[in-house]
Amino acid sequence: MDTQEPAFLALLATGRFPELSRLARAGYDLDLDALFEFGLQRLLDGLAPLLDEGSVGRA
Repeated sequence: MDTQEPAFLALLATGRFPELSRLARAGYDLDLDALFEFGLQRLLDGLAPLLDEGSVGRA
C-alpha cells in the first residue's frame, strides 16, 4: 500500500472521485483481515448455488 500512495494521491487530485476523496480526508481503519473475510464470504456465497446444482441427482 505504501508503494501505491503516490498513484492514489494523484488519482485523488484529479477530482474525478469526490466520494473517495472525502473518505480519504476523513480517514478510515483499514482492517485487511476483515476485508479478506468479507470478500471470501461473497465469493463462497456466489459459488454455493453452483455447487448445489452440481450435486443434484448424484448419489
